[in-house]
Amino acid sequence: MSTRAVHDGLVYAAEFAGFLHCLDAETGQQYWEHDLRAEVWGSPHYVDGKVYIGDGRGRVTVFRPGKEKKVLAINENLHGCQVKWASPVAADGRVFVGTNNGKPRDPSVTGDKSVLMCFRESDGAFLWQIVHDKLDNTAIDPPPESASPRRPRWKATDCITSATAAS
Repeated sequence: MSTRAVHDGLVYAAEFAGFLHCLDAETGQQYWEHDLRAEVWGSPHYVDGKVYIGDGRGRVTVFRPGKEKKVLAINENLHGCQVKWASPVAADGRVFVGTNNGKPRDPSVTGDKSVLMCFRESDGAFLWQIVHDKLDNTAIDPPPESASPRRPRWKATDCITSATAAS
């Protein structure tokens, strides 16, 4: 379900069933796996000498990269946000988490919203959030019988024809 993180010849691959695997990028040999005990939709993320992965219970687990498994931290202070839909991103001492507000951190924010939250990496302290209404799905993916000016409709054969004409 997710993309992979690759660093120093190692591949970090998550699976929906909730396991993070560390594999040799050249041979596919598995060095270790970790049971996150929750489903994973997002991707592992490598930054600043750490591998981050979010799960469906709202936790971000942080690993030291390498052939031996070393859990550095499990951040459960994300106020129940569901980080399974997108990968957390860490930069400059902060962890940015997108969620669908399924388990709201702020009870005054209700409904199915897009929420971006920022936490301090060192202790998981909540720093800020921004909330937006989600775009209506029909605005992105209209029913097949209607045309959308936002997203042209084309067939795979159109691409082949265009590529052939360019050569």
